[in-house]
This record gives sequence, C-alpha cells and structure tokens, in this order.
Amino acid sequence: MAPLLVRLDRDMDREAPCCTNIAECRPGRGPHAAELCCAGCGRHRAWLPRQALDFVTTTVSRFGAPAEPITLRNSSIGDHAMAKTEYDNTNRGALFRDEEKHKDTDRDYSGTINIEGHEFWLSGWIKTSKKGTRFLSLSVKPKNAPAAKSTKSRAEDMNDDIPF
Repeated sequence: MAPLLVRLDRDMDREAPCCTNIAECRPGRGPHAAELCCAGCGRHRAWLPRQALDFVTTTVSRFGAPAEPITLRNSSIGDHAMAKTEYDNTNRGALFRDEEKHKDTDRDYSGTINIEGHEFWLSGWIKTSKKGTRFLSLSVKPKNAPAAKSTKSRAEDMNDDIPF
C-alpha cells in the first residue's frame, strides 16, 4: 500500500518550505498519533494530532486512499476543521531519545517546546561534569529560523578543481 501523502499548506510551510511541501504520514512517537515527514528528504515537518489522524483513517477506510495528497492547513485537514486544543500547550515540550546517532557529537535527544506561543526545536546532549556528575545540556532554536550558512569560505566554495 502506498504511503498517505499530505500537502502542507500552513503559514509556517509557506514561510519555510521544504522540497515540495508534500509529506508522508508515518507512525507517531510519544504522545503524537502520527508524524509527517517530507516526502523528498525525510525531514520531520509536523506532528499529526489524534483527531486529524482519526478523521483521515476513517475517510480512507470508507472511500479509499485519495489520488491527490490531502491538504493540511493551520486548523483544518481537507475540508474538515479541527477543534481547538482543549488544554494550554504553551510553555510545554517533549524530548525523545535519538536512536540513530551517526557521530559521537550528534544530539542524544530531540523534540519541540512551545514558549509563550512560539514553537522551538529542542536538542539535548548527555554530558559529564569535571566532578563526574552526569547532566543534560540543552539547545533551543526557533522553528522558523533561517537555515545555517555554510562554514566554508567563498574561496573554498568556488574551488572547483578544474584541471586546465
């Protein structure tokens, strides 16, 4: 069975698009019902709440998978408006252990946090102090932050090594 595709048309997707803004619906982790990952590069794009996943799975089971991706907007999926959250999710977040570290310097935990209504990426590294006490070092980055610039100098970037 082909994966369920979702077209991301939220404010944040228009401000910071990823590939074609088409995401694949994958199983969720922790409190999330499903995860939406970019169909082009596999990058995490959103968590899908239980209400939205239930709506999509009920619709697909009754009518079959759609030929075109379903559109996810700020507060709706397709033509179905999602109810507002019944709880205050500001000043809350979650970290999940990253099982696939490629280097020792890669983060041990990753997640998101909402601070005063603004969304941030959250990363954590397990470290040991000089006295031998283990602790969690954290890093916070706005979700709408521009991509990091290359650390190469312009001369290194322009060096094509063309043998003339």
